[in-house]
Amino acid sequence: MREDMQAVAKFLLGPREGGEKFQHAPRSTPRSLKKAFQAAGLGIDDRTVPLVHAEGQIVFVPGLGLDARAVAKPGEPRRQLAWRSMLHRSS
Repeated sequence: MREDMQAVAKFLLGPREGGEKFQHAPRSTPRSLKKAFQAAGLGIDDRTVPLVHAEGQIVFVPGLGLDARAVAKPGEPRRQLAWRSMLHRSS
C-alpha cells in the first residue's frame, strides 16, 4: 500500500460518545462539540454526524471542519478531507 494511502487508512469514523472537544483555530481553546455546533449555528439534525478520528484524536467534524490540532505543520505531508452529505439533497 502506498504511504499516502496508509495514512488515510488510519482514519476511523465513529459516533459521538460525549465529552469530545473541538478546536476551531490554532490558538483557540478546545470547546465541547455541543458548544462548537451551537457557535456554528448548526441545529440538532446537523449534529448527528460521524466523527473522523486518527490515533484517538478527533481530526474532522462534518459541519465544523478540520480540528486545528490536526493541521499539518510546515513540511509535513497534508491530506484533504471533504464531507458530502446525501441527507439534505433535493431530487
